Amino acid sequence: MQCPQCQAEVADDAAICPECDNILDASFLSADAPPAPKKPAKKSTTGVNKAVKKPSTTGNVKKPPAGSSGGAKAAPKRMMPDAPQRRIRTPPEQRAPVEDWHVAKGERVDPASRPPPPSSSFDPEENMADARNFLVALSFPDKLAFWGAVATLFACFLPWKETVQEGESIGLLSLGALVFGANVVLMTALVIRVRKLMPKLHALVPWLLQFGTSSFSIVWSLVLIKLAVNTTKARALYGNEEVWVSKPGAGVVLAVITSIVALAGTLMGLREKPD
Repeated sequence: MQCPQCQAEVADDAAICPECDNILDASFLSADAPPAPKKPAKKSTTGVNKAVKKPSTTGNVKKPPAGSSGGAKAAPKRMMPDAPQRRIRTPPEQRAPVEDWHVAKGERVDPASRPPPPSSSFDPEENMADARNFLVALSFPDKLAFWGAVATLFACFLPWKETVQEGESIGLLSLGALVFGANVVLMTALVIRVRKLMPKLHALVPWLLQFGTSSFSIVWSLVLIKLAVNTTKARALYGNEEVWVSKPGAGVVLAVITSIVALAGTLMGLREKPD
């Protein structure tokens, strides 16, 4: 008979196909003994050579070596299911901006409807408006301190010392430059404290800078006034009158007054509770 799986010729009493190991008779798996196989009827041998009985292959059956193609069909290999594809997330720095989400989705948008990109150029009008709002929002003590420092900076461009031989000496080109730098620091500290440009910095630190710079401006201006006074008489360059050899100019006197105003505003600002 033929094996129903591989169509190979097997013995009639075979229980397993020797080619593909297909079970032909499952009765030997049951608990009852299998029935005795029927013997085939003998054929007449008159005038014909006796047929050679094909040996039974039941028992030890040699399996064909792996990879051989001896007419037997190889059993199909069992394939494992493919693993699901892992989703890769795009890093935040490579993601499309909010206004370009429609582009990432493949949508077509009219370019005229897009918002204009932020301009990084310097806009004088916008900066002037920002400075104006800043000055208006200042409290009264801070306004005193700020405008006192501005007036002191202006005083540095005036004469701080008048001498007979050299004439007038501008404060910014003399030792008065230290007062100019101190008031620049005062204004910077005030802006940092009011605008809260350094959130981790305690509000008392810029206030101490204001107090120190305004006090230094007063003391240093008084020292320069003392150094500028020389009561020795000398003939003036024009005319026959006698004048002092040197005397303080209007700029240093104005610097003392404006520095006192800045110090008063700083002290009044101490009443405000720092955030």
